[in-house]
Amino acid sequence: MSELKPCPFCTTGAVYEQVDGGADSYRWAVGCSNLDCIGVQSLKTYSRKKDAAEVWNNRPIEDALMEALQILVDAHSEDGHLCNELKIARAALKQAGVKDE
Repeated sequence: MSELKPCPFCTTGAVYEQVDGGADSYRWAVGCSNLDCIGVQSLKTYSRKKDAAEVWNNRPIEDALMEALQILVDAHSEDGHLCNELKIARAALKQAGVKDE
């Protein structure tokens, strides 16, 4: 089972929720574990837990921005010196789960 990305709104961890699907079946949803967050309740449910995770984790814009940010950090850190802005960018990448090479 794939790991869930943190909430895109507040960065708190996400959780699975098993929802009664009727007729002796259950469906899966993913949402934010922070009850005060707008991401706490998923509007869609899925018959497979794996599908709920894939939809929650699908963030193409975020992924593209993180990739571009990683390229920028790598390009400007080859001499071993990082300006404050790049240190902040590297910390953001680390928080987002992008491995530092």
